Amino acid sequence: MKKILYLLIFLVALLIIGYVAFLNVPQDSTKGKEAVMQLGAASLFAEYEKNEKNADIKFIGKIMDIQGQVIGIEKDEAGKGVVILDSGNGMDGIMCTLESSETQKMLALKEGQNVKIRGKCAGKMMDVVFNKCLLLE
Repeated sequence: MKKILYLLIFLVALLIIGYVAFLNVPQDSTKGKEAVMQLGAASLFAEYEKNEKNADIKFIGKIMDIQGQVIGIEKDEAGKGVVILDSGNGMDGIMCTLESSETQKMLALKEGQNVKIRGKCAGKMMDVVFNKCLLLE
């Protein structure tokens, strides 16, 4: 019985250590990296609407340049800037969470403005989500 208890405690401790290590892994930046493809926001969203599974295979984890019209500018719960691009869908968009270094550029943006953003695709969760984004134009 003691062996099972010790084994259980060991496994729980191992899981906690692994979880803490995972949370502290630095997120790689998109700065200095080239985009593997360029798409318009509406074209990207249309690919996801047509076949989400195939779009995930094609786009998730890829650094991409996305062009589109700004329909929203906000901050997330961590205080990072978020720019939402028009998808042509009316309800959903392309949600781009900016790197912290892009805050000043974000403050100059206006809704309706056309922009080009480089970021890493994380897939679709209502909106198509991009992380570690840089404002290029």
